[in-house]
Amino acid sequence: PKNPDALIIESTYSDRDHPSRKDLEIEFGKQIEETLGQGGSVLLPAFAIGMTQELIRLVRSVNHDVDIWVEGMGWEVTGILSHYSGYMKDFKRLRQDVASCTPVLHRKMRDSALKKPGVIISTAGMLQGGPAMQYLLRLGTESKIIFTGYSVEGTNGHNLQNKGFVEYDGVQIKPKASHSYLDFSAHAGRSELFDMGEALSPHKVFCVQGDKCAQFAEELKV
Repeated sequence: PKNPDALIIESTYSDRDHPSRKDLEIEFGKQIEETLGQGGSVLLPAFAIGMTQELIRLVRSVNHDVDIWVEGMGWEVTGILSHYSGYMKDFKRLRQDVASCTPVLHRKMRDSALKKPGVIISTAGMLQGGPAMQYLLRLGTESKIIFTGYSVEGTNGHNLQNKGFVEYDGVQIKPKASHSYLDFSAHAGRSELFDMGEALSPHKVFCVQGDKCAQFAEELKV
């Protein structure tokens, strides 16, 4: 609607824009191919809602043949989402891609997931709980961990990316596998947030969900 009384808008990335989505997808595919080529596995720590399903689509779009293993709450959520196909942009394609994956339903199946080069999508996205840590601890130097979402300070995900270690059973461990971060955030970037405000021209704006809400609110006044 034009000129609403109020707009409630998030401001998580009100201070910066995300990299080009196309460039990210190209780099994503490149890193997967390089890792598989050297005989390694790719671990994708993922949030259960939204990111797990998006990563299934992304992996299959850059590699039609690689084995995709999915473990954790993300697989259960995928099943729930399948009942609400009307809310998805391309449910048929998602269903096809999900059908090509193998769910890890019990611990013994992890051996199969690691037996040959493949892609493992597992919760938790920040490596706090979930089965992702079990895979990470078993990966060798030929493998890679690719973070695609934000990791809160103090979590294993943040510590690995910034300090080079994770904590398991109270012990600091330096994983053998390399790691990288690709910004596939589902949050809007700075330009998109301003575009939304300009398109709606609300009478009032309430800024939520962000560390710099007050600063963003001042900028929106201009």
